[in-house]
Amino acid sequence: MKLDDIINKLREEIAEKDSLNFSVADERVLSFISVYRHGIEPYRTIAKEWLIRFAINNGFVRNKREVIV
Repeated sequence: MKLDDIINKLREEIAEKDSLNFSVADERVLSFISVYRHGIEPYRTIAKEWLIRFAINNGFVRNKREVIV
């Protein structure tokens, strides 16, 4: 699965949530997405690794090898 597809799925799921249920975790995910897409190196690399670990821990993919960057 492409990392951009994972990011789009994360953004969709956060957008579907009721604004009253918006959490600090949602904010953090959106922040890392923003740094990954618009940041400079080395921050972009850090954000990419964090997003990949997040995707693995939350069941979007089973392991790092499944993520296509």
